[in-house]
Amino acid sequence: MKKILVLVGLSCAFFFGCGDDGDDSKKVDDDTCVSVYCDESGLLEQPAIGVRDGSGKTVITVDGYQFKDSNGNGSLDAYEDWRLSPFERAKALVVQEEFTVEQKVGMMDSALGILMGDGDIDSSMYVYFTEGKTIGHMTFPEALALGKRYFMSAFGGTKPESVAKFMNGIQAFCEAQPMGIPAVGWSDPNSFHSSAVNEGGNYSIWPRPLGFAAINDVSVTRAYADALRQEYLAVGVRGQLGPMADLFTDPRWPRGNDTFGASAHVVANNVEAVVKGFQNDGDLVNGIISVIKHFPGHGAMKNGEDPHMGTGYGQWLDYPGDNFYYHTIPFQRAFEAGAAAVMPCYSVFAGVDPELVGSGYSEYIITDLLKEQMGFSGMVTGDWGVTGKFAFGLESFTIAEKGEKWLTAGSHQFGYDDSQAFLAAYQEGLVDEEQINQAVAKILEVTFKLGVFENPYVDEATAVDKCYTNEMKEAALNAMRDSMVLLKNSDVLPLSTGSSDQNSDGSLLVYYDGIDDGVAALGDYIPAANVTTDLSVADYAIIRIQSTGELSPNNSLEYVTLPDSLQDAIDARNAGNSELKLIVVMYMKNPTIVEDFLDEMDAFIVEFGSKDEAVLDGLFRANGFENFKGTLPVEIPSSMEAVEKQYCDVPNDSDDPTFRVGVGLTY
Repeated sequence: MKKILVLVGLSCAFFFGCGDDGDDSKKVDDDTCVSVYCDESGLLEQPAIGVRDGSGKTVITVDGYQFKDSNGNGSLDAYEDWRLSPFERAKALVVQEEFTVEQKVGMMDSALGILMGDGDIDSSMYVYFTEGKTIGHMTFPEALALGKRYFMSAFGGTKPESVAKFMNGIQAFCEAQPMGIPAVGWSDPNSFHSSAVNEGGNYSIWPRPLGFAAINDVSVTRAYADALRQEYLAVGVRGQLGPMADLFTDPRWPRGNDTFGASAHVVANNVEAVVKGFQNDGDLVNGIISVIKHFPGHGAMKNGEDPHMGTGYGQWLDYPGDNFYYHTIPFQRAFEAGAAAVMPCYSVFAGVDPELVGSGYSEYIITDLLKEQMGFSGMVTGDWGVTGKFAFGLESFTIAEKGEKWLTAGSHQFGYDDSQAFLAAYQEGLVDEEQINQAVAKILEVTFKLGVFENPYVDEATAVDKCYTNEMKEAALNAMRDSMVLLKNSDVLPLSTGSSDQNSDGSLLVYYDGIDDGVAALGDYIPAANVTTDLSVADYAIIRIQSTGELSPNNSLEYVTLPDSLQDAIDARNAGNSELKLIVVMYMKNPTIVEDFLDEMDAFIVEFGSKDEAVLDGLFRANGFENFKGTLPVEIPSSMEAVEKQYCDVPNDSDDPTFRVGVGLTY
């Protein structure tokens, strides 16, 4: 059945089927529908065609169907024919006579889009790394005119209607270009509490992925993915550089809280849920791209290092436990779920890769392992800075040689790097146009799968109504509550106005520190008269702290000194308020060693990005909170000595951990 959608801001003259409600559904000749516009019966479904006034482009009719005349030549070219498969269309586009090598190379990077003001593309900036990782920038019209079409948008702090205006403006500009190739904006993961990018209240806020591992319920993970898909679609952003399918097998690794834990099977289950949620169970026309990273697994970092720590760090992944293939299990599940794109790891896989180069440059990693052994056939896009300080093993290569090596390995696109490396390789005769065509065709295949060649536009007026809905708020807050893990409770929790007067001074007084992200006081949970700022008279002290775990050379899991608020509470008890009950809530980026001060705590909770409201609901058993449900997704080691003896590629293998994986108490 022909489907007709009303597109805001598009005149009837530029929209298919106005006033025509006839049924012209058809099957393709061989009875196999290869288009992205097929129904469950294999019938072609006429998609909405969005054309902006002033673009110079029109809608043409062929065989009873409507198509966008993207290049404006008045006839239907193969790449404009939505009845064909995305890859057929992509291959047809890259050989268009007017598609120059310079424009094709423009497709081969994905830089940062900085949205300015209320969404005006003329004042917004396209920012990228040049050779040596210096910063280059240009306006968006300049970038788009050069063929740039993929960019990263950190949009969390911007109102939905402004992001929608920005994306529509970019698409209108692209539509007016000679071949009418639309743009694809995608985002880093920015929907987590404690992620400053998205704390503006415009979009839903969730616990970090390690929190979903603590819940270990894929229906919750799917709800998160569904919510983000709806929000991204509402504003015209069509992909995320995520999720991370890496395993958190070395507790020192400072990016572990953005994984789904250390168990390959738990990670695989959650990654699959995200891929299917983002990509709408394979319907990318109504989904967003999921870019799985960092292939073939970034968690087994030697000494728990990370390349972002600085020069000289994070070059090597190590497998003393001979556990390399265990780390690939979540990636295999993601590919089976249909992940559209993958991002290789920066680092070198010791004992695995015979070339000993960063994985995006390795023919063994990308062609032999990823494509031939694991069956991945989508787009391979790079992490940021791979032509600069993260070009491990290629330090002596010229920029042209790096471009050639990337393509020869089987990768397709750089991240935040200048794609002129590919043009230099072409001009120096290191690669030919066919190699460039092959890479650009895989990039464009994803663009065609999204359906944006037919209609890239979104409704600016309704974008805000589709973001951070009440249903999303409730689901996200419940995820924050359910992800918290109770590890110790010496008959202290839950708190209430009936809790005991610990120091027998005739009043119940509660002190708190670190509760300030929207709940300025405890007055919603206990009477204001029961709140004190004086630790010397308090009966209970609620202290929120943050674990160790930074992108710095010091990746110890021990506190050099205890957080001030925690030390102050301990000092107050030692100074005379001996009955003070200490309740510690730790935001766990890394499994910090607490062995030395565990006895000081009367209750101990870890959380993975929970708002004060969620934490206080748990402490006071309030607002429908019934009990703690979370379990530890990774073990908490007992000492740095134990950490240093464990294998960085094996999960949860330290000697005598303070808390084992899977532990979680209830009241």
